[in-house]
Amino acid sequence: MQREREFPSWQTPEQRKATAKLRAEHDAMARFKCNLFRFWRVCRDKRCRRARGCAGDMHACFRRHWDALTEEERQWGRALLAALAQGNTMRQAIAAADAERARYRAFQEKLRPLASGAGAR
Repeated sequence: MQREREFPSWQTPEQRKATAKLRAEHDAMARFKCNLFRFWRVCRDKRCRRARGCAGDMHACFRRHWDALTEEERQWGRALLAALAQGNTMRQAIAAADAERARYRAFQEKLRPLASGAGAR
């Protein structure tokens, strides 16, 4: 369980309410991303595995697992989130993310000869 975060003493009640709402939205997005990538499958927090979803500190979980993803997986996730933010359905967003993955793979294939030194003179 996350501990309650304190508000700065200079904030008015309205500002505290707005800050709490912003924090809740940020937490919800972090939890969504953790569940999107199914980090709960490899999470060391047993509550997450039991719940089959992020049940702990979603920000720490995301930081811990994001680096373990390949760049291709990260590109796919970014494209999916961008498509969802544009108002697409999940099915449409997945199609857009898959198309982005295909573009990423094609780009990597173009770079492969350069990386091996075949294009060097």
